[in-house]
Amino acid sequence: MESRQRRAVERGRIIGMREAGHSISEIARDLGLTRQTVQRWLTRWEESGNLEDRQRSGRPKMTSAEDTAGIRAAVERNPFTNSDSVREQLGLDVSDRTIRRRLHESGIHHHVPAKKMIFMQDNCPVHKARVVQCWFEERMEQIEFLPWPALSPDLNPIENVWAQIVNA
Repeated sequence: MESRQRRAVERGRIIGMREAGHSISEIARDLGLTRQTVQRWLTRWEESGNLEDRQRSGRPKMTSAEDTAGIRAAVERNPFTNSDSVREQLGLDVSDRTIRRRLHESGIHHHVPAKKMIFMQDNCPVHKARVVQCWFEERMEQIEFLPWPALSPDLNPIENVWAQIVNA
């Protein structure tokens, strides 16, 4: 339960106990509060009928709800984007940390991608296809090629699994 909700429940208990005939001292003792706190909430309840926190001072957020929605949408469109790109895309004048905070508040957590993807090149015929070769060339800087001898199940344990399935 969120602390704001806990406080609301506690304040409701104060009012409920008072209406049930308990004294301020009993309420304070039972709930582990000071008498002044109990008295303050009873007075507020009698005057305004309100138990919510008052508006707190503090610096307002640097982003609007629309900005936050835009940040979230940008990352959902491209999960591999970084906060720098999101800021430039949306034209926001905020720090990377602010963008990451808004994502965290939205339930999206960033992950650092691996430096390079590792590809085991075993000269399989599909890896030699023109379309695959073009794809590799476009991403040459993102892929680390690991030469791999063809037909080497001793180096690739999954081959042993496939053999067991075929022989079953």
